Amino acid sequence: MDGDPDRSRDFLSFPDMTTPHTSRMFMSQQPYGANESRLSQFNSSIMNLTRASVLDTTARVQDLNVAGPATEPPPLEEQFHTIQQEHHKDAFDRVDEFFAKCDERLCMIKQKITQGKASHGTKQSNLAFEMTHLKQERSTWRLLMSVFRKRIEDEAAGINEFNPEEEMDHFGFEKSDKLIKENMIKSNVDFRCAQLVVEWLQDSAKINGAEDSTFDLNHGWSETCRAIGLDRSSNLVSSMDPDAPIRTGKGLERDDKHSDDLLMRRVFSLIRIGHNQEAEDLCRQVGQSWRAATLQGYILWHDERYFQGERNIGEDDMDTDEVDLENELIQEGNWNRDVWKMAALQLSEDTSFEAYERAVYACLSGNLDPLLEVCNTWEDTLWAYYSVYVNVALEKEIRAHPHPRKHGICKLPAKYYMTLTPHTIDKALETSPKKSVCKGACEPLSIIQRCILLFDMNSLMSEMENLTTIEETRQSGDEVNSFLRVCAQIVVFMREVGVAAAEGTKGDNIIKSYLKDLMSPNKFERTQPIIATYVSKLENDDDQVEWYAKCLKNVSTQTERKKCMEYARKANLPIKRITQTVVEDAIHVADGVPQATNKQSDEEKIEVLDWLVFDSSQRLEALFRSNELMRQFMAHDKLDEVLRVLKKVPSSFLQSLSEEELDYLEDENEANILKEFICIQKWSQARKSFSNWVELWEGGRPVEPTFEGESVSYEEKLRRDQRTDLYQQEYTRWRQNLEKQRLTCESDILAVLKFRGGWLVDLSENGDETPQGVQRTSELKRLRGQYITDLCVDWHCMLHSMGLYKECYKITDCIANSDPIFQIFEVFDEEKDKLRKLLHLMSTSAVAILEDGSDPLGYS
Repeated sequence: MDGDPDRSRDFLSFPDMTTPHTSRMFMSQQPYGANESRLSQFNSSIMNLTRASVLDTTARVQDLNVAGPATEPPPLEEQFHTIQQEHHKDAFDRVDEFFAKCDERLCMIKQKITQGKASHGTKQSNLAFEMTHLKQERSTWRLLMSVFRKRIEDEAAGINEFNPEEEMDHFGFEKSDKLIKENMIKSNVDFRCAQLVVEWLQDSAKINGAEDSTFDLNHGWSETCRAIGLDRSSNLVSSMDPDAPIRTGKGLERDDKHSDDLLMRRVFSLIRIGHNQEAEDLCRQVGQSWRAATLQGYILWHDERYFQGERNIGEDDMDTDEVDLENELIQEGNWNRDVWKMAALQLSEDTSFEAYERAVYACLSGNLDPLLEVCNTWEDTLWAYYSVYVNVALEKEIRAHPHPRKHGICKLPAKYYMTLTPHTIDKALETSPKKSVCKGACEPLSIIQRCILLFDMNSLMSEMENLTTIEETRQSGDEVNSFLRVCAQIVVFMREVGVAAAEGTKGDNIIKSYLKDLMSPNKFERTQPIIATYVSKLENDDDQVEWYAKCLKNVSTQTERKKCMEYARKANLPIKRITQTVVEDAIHVADGVPQATNKQSDEEKIEVLDWLVFDSSQRLEALFRSNELMRQFMAHDKLDEVLRVLKKVPSSFLQSLSEEELDYLEDENEANILKEFICIQKWSQARKSFSNWVELWEGGRPVEPTFEGESVSYEEKLRRDQRTDLYQQEYTRWRQNLEKQRLTCESDILAVLKFRGGWLVDLSENGDETPQGVQRTSELKRLRGQYITDLCVDWHCMLHSMGLYKECYKITDCIANSDPIFQIFEVFDEEKDKLRKLLHLMSTSAVAILEDGSDPLGYS
């Protein structure tokens, strides 16, 4: 709307330059120019930032309202995520798409409410609540596209405040009202932004349905005219001129009075959405052309014939190489606009007129108080303040320039020129006497809009951080919390356009609140792709690791894990650190103390190793964490779990290294990790072989047949001989298998006892001095002392039980005569109790050999 009004809070009275009963006629008799449509264009690239996109989006929404979506689109968080991944788009282009998606969603909800359909058990009240939120959200994206975008561009261009030098060349020279406004838009940042705020509020009201009310209106006070003709009442006006009701103090016929009130409400609603031309057309349609003329008085005056040197004709105005100067030299606007304004101000203060009629002229002339009387919402009140702000600021500038008219411009009352700023407007809204306005100003999205309007990014971040903390406690069921989504997206947007206040802890905390909601158990399955994208928006790498690790802990299947890894790669997350953290957290609790495992916990720990085997570059980490987990299981004597861990690690990770080749690895840490894994692998094989040996010895022995009675028939004797022969065959086979298994077990046990450099002994003596390294060294020493001695004792017990007493001396020979590189004797030197037990067993075997008449030392 051109010539938008500004605000003056304590507007009390005006000089009585014209009487109330002549004001309407006076305002309708002023000359006006043609081509009013040109006034809606500011002839400046500054002012076309958002209108085109807004109108285009509105058209798309209207098309949707007609056709309706064929299928219900995905939730907004998924659509926003898809848009966010389109890296080739500008940040503001994405905001434009956010706006469009909200429009589409609103269209769908309107259809549901209209048709009475509520899918998935959603109540109509829930849909209405969502629609209210989406309207506010849509307005927020529009605000970012228009006002905020212009402020960002001005800052980037170094334009932060009004520059009087821009006006220096023309100050003191006569200029038209229209040229003055154009120059203000170019040079005054505050004025330009205030104008954009007015347009934003008008467009928001338009698409939110403020102009949709329709009703029948009487034409030209027809009922009153008929009553006058019939002379039915002395309380009715006796003439049909526009000022008759005010001049005579008599009224209109009831239907005409009601129709007039509805007309002014409709006119006001059209002006509220910036459709001033439609408001004039409506007045003409109902036979009130005089009122349409009074609504034109605000139009800014300009005469191309007088100021043709002041404006350059733009390229867009040229259809040919030569400009048609006769068509360009036009006159438009109100030459006596100052006189019209005085009359409009007087009318808006006159309480004998209906409230909406006063508000219409208050808006056009810049009188705040009558306008506030009919504004009952936060958005309407904000629009009233900024409209008056623009009107008054423009009026001040116009009156600071000389006017071509000989007698000059009529002076306005001093109270008209109240000084208002965005901050005083914000304060006035917050402390409004109307509860509905105060409540609207305190709505979460309204608070965000207020901070954006003030361009106070620090307050914006603080408010959003506080609001998201509160919003976390609200249960949103299976749906993603829409407010948290909006706040997180605003932070991401602010960072993309370089707003410093969005950086740091506050912005990250807002995104974390959104991530908490996305990770809720009832939403996690469908929000996995979204989580990775917003985790990547956290500035601190440690936070990215922590939060995506939390996400991966909820993933259990192999297919989902691969998908999550792919999402992380697309989002450029530190995958190696994340997977390491997931595995480490699963294996350990606080302070690095191993968990007391149970069956379910063991399963979870083993499965979590999958995160490290997807990528071969994490080979060492996979082996290190596998070793760590196997040490836990070995400490609780869980052989089956150890075997499962060993199967998790691909054989390619070991690179087919032999014990001797470990000595030649340049990386000592890698060599120690590989050696530990191979040591545990050898031990598990030995334990498995020993278990098979014991099982074969205790459960595999064939049962010798027994027979009752000696005097049997020949046939019975044959059957007994057959059973005895079969037993002998099975027994022989069993002894062979037992011996074979014994030799296999002996080989596997010796592979542990004679492991090069010592079983579970690091290759390097320079141990890790970190707490984790010290703990690992302690665990290795404890496991070495436990399992080497256990292997020797168990081995001896099996040999003794089988009567292989001489074979028992192989154990003592292995311990006593072992090469220093095996370090077996050192283990028994530290395990005195186990040594004492082994010596006792050896003495038992020596006694058994002596009783057989053999050498008690086993040499013969």
